[in-house]
Amino acid sequence: MTGWWRISAVCPVFGIGDCSSRPWRGRDSSTPTGVPTSANWLAAAYAAGVVRNHPFVDGNKRVGFMLAYIFLVRNGYRLTASEAAATRAVLDLASGALSEPAFARWLANNVTLKP
Repeated sequence: MTGWWRISAVCPVFGIGDCSSRPWRGRDSSTPTGVPTSANWLAAAYAAGVVRNHPFVDGNKRVGFMLAYIFLVRNGYRLTASEAAATRAVLDLASGALSEPAFARWLANNVTLKP
């Protein structure tokens, strides 16, 4: 199971934290191959992995959001949510008030394909 969506389980960053927050945590039974195909799902997995596992001493929510944002932008999407709405969604994700699948749905509702 290798691919561009997999993050190594070893954390080289300062040797701290837990980088087992890779988005490849299991098979998605909603697809024929079991491999997640939604950019929103993968972006949410990147964000949730960092936001919830705290691999850094500081800035985990910022880094998690930026991972999702950069992933979406690099794959042809544009975030349409306001800064305040995005901040609230990431804070809710960090506190557990918003689950990872719910954050993926939030992303799906707040991104569009770039023209």
